[in-house]
Amino acid sequence: MFVAEPATLWRLLRDADGLGGNEFPWMSLLHWNDGFLRNWLEDCNLPLEQEERGRLADATGLWPALITMRAGDSPGLRVLRERIDAAANWPQDAVDAKAWQKKLGLDVAEPAVVLRELALWNEPLTAEDAAELCEAALAHVQTCLRWAELLGLARRDGAGYWMVDAIASRVLRGLPG
Repeated sequence: MFVAEPATLWRLLRDADGLGGNEFPWMSLLHWNDGFLRNWLEDCNLPLEQEERGRLADATGLWPALITMRAGDSPGLRVLRERIDAAANWPQDAVDAKAWQKKLGLDVAEPAVVLRELALWNEPLTAEDAAELCEAALAHVQTCLRWAELLGLARRDGAGYWMVDAIASRVLRGLPG
């Protein structure tokens, strides 16, 4: 087993030709799902109904760090509901966005540039269209997208289209130009 933080993963993917190609058995630990969230909230004595869990999921993208930021201290249902409402304005400023940029791995410059362009575009794009938008080589954009997919920062949106994760997009769009 080998665990790689975002910068190391980027180097591995970028230099994959020297490592025998992309034949590694990749495994990623990604976002929670609704069932896990429901059980976790019940363990924290915060039993939210499905609609409220949906609002929490929208506010956090089901990223564990964001969920625990909102509910990890078992604040009580009223405070949690207030925090969910306040999450609509997250990140609050460029300083907050910059801090979460690092936490999500978006401080790896090469792929982050491509993801930021896609986040600003805010529509699903093919890798070819993304390469044109970013004025970058298709192979580079494909590597960036694969990196982002492994980290949960982007996903395939059907028929060869890609979309930046909603939370990653909010962070990238919250950064100064």
